[in-house]
Amino acid sequence: MSAIVNVIFLAFYAALAAGAAYGAWAVGLLSAPAAMICGAVAYLLGGGAHLALQLAGTKKDHEDALAEYEARIAALETRTGTMREEIVGMATAVENRLDDRERNIITEIRVLEGLVKGVEHHMSAEPELLAHEVVDPDRPRHEDPNFVQTVRSALEDNRIDVYLQPIVSLPQRKLRFYEALSRLRDSKGEIIMPKEYLYVAEPAGLMTVIDNLLLFRCVQVVRQLAKKNPGTAIFCNISGYSLRDHAFFPQFIEYMEANADLASQLVFEFAQAELQSCSAQEELSLERLAALGFGFSMDRVASLDVDFHALARFNFRFVKIDAKMLTAGVNAAGAPVQPSDLKTFARRQGIDLIAEKIEDEKTVVDVLEYDVDFGQGYLFGEPAPMDEVLRQAGTRGEASPKLLRPPPLITA
Repeated sequence: MSAIVNVIFLAFYAALAAGAAYGAWAVGLLSAPAAMICGAVAYLLGGGAHLALQLAGTKKDHEDALAEYEARIAALETRTGTMREEIVGMATAVENRLDDRERNIITEIRVLEGLVKGVEHHMSAEPELLAHEVVDPDRPRHEDPNFVQTVRSALEDNRIDVYLQPIVSLPQRKLRFYEALSRLRDSKGEIIMPKEYLYVAEPAGLMTVIDNLLLFRCVQVVRQLAKKNPGTAIFCNISGYSLRDHAFFPQFIEYMEANADLASQLVFEFAQAELQSCSAQEELSLERLAALGFGFSMDRVASLDVDFHALARFNFRFVKIDAKMLTAGVNAAGAPVQPSDLKTFARRQGIDLIAEKIEDEKTVVDVLEYDVDFGQGYLFGEPAPMDEVLRQAGTRGEASPKLLRPPPLITA
């Protein structure tokens, strides 16, 4: 209440007390001194009552304001507690992310150490040419006695590239997967195809090195591709040389364990002949990879007398069949069922068929008669450099992602 209002009320009480005292003296109820005393007392009582009421109102206002302040303070404390929890949660998440990155870096370093050791082991012996031997420029490169050194130099200088070939759904021809393929480059930048370097790489013990580098790159490609097309998986070939490398393969499994979140986007592919000759230890390696959630594919199928149930137990999800073998009659290839029932027979075990080496429309029509779900071949796309495929998979104007480059592989 304002001071002016208080003065008005006090003046009112004074006038009221003075009037009452005067009236009592005028009618003879009180003497003049007694009337003055009673008027003063009435004024004091009225003013005191007014002040008491004013103080009560002010106290109530203060109590309401205090309650409001306390409610605001409680709300601020609650919000502060929530923010503190959010900050702690964010700090924990960042710390965990850093821990995961550190673990990935450590496992990648271990894999790279294995690659270097493998190269040092396989490349320690330098080939020697006979002084009288003359190189014929018209004969195939793999028959050149210097060609093995060309392959070794390509590996030493990290001139190995990854190409990706699409695998599409049928009949829609929608991109579903990629197969990763390796290409080497000589010192002049010319591409060395697998059909060339296999002639010298296998006898020289270099296939494990090539496979290991391809595996390492595949994991990196999957990481980048998963950000753009999370539903697209990559098929990565593993030769029998890598599977039987008991020094490297346990390190590779450890590396994949640290990257188990990629299990749905990475399919490891093995040749039928390699699977048929697996030892107990190699089967155990497959089981360890399967336990991490990784799926497998069987390719280079020479016979369709396949135990699909046994493949399913090892988490095989795909079997690749040459389109010519499929359309020429699967019974001739030893299939246990009629051609029209092969897909259903495999699908009961959770295995999908992929018809590969499809190069013309006629072959597509023939393959579709067997209701195969997936196809691969030059008709749907030739193998393209990894950077080009990732660029096309990215957003418009986005630069090609940078992948971790293995260190130079130096011979002993």
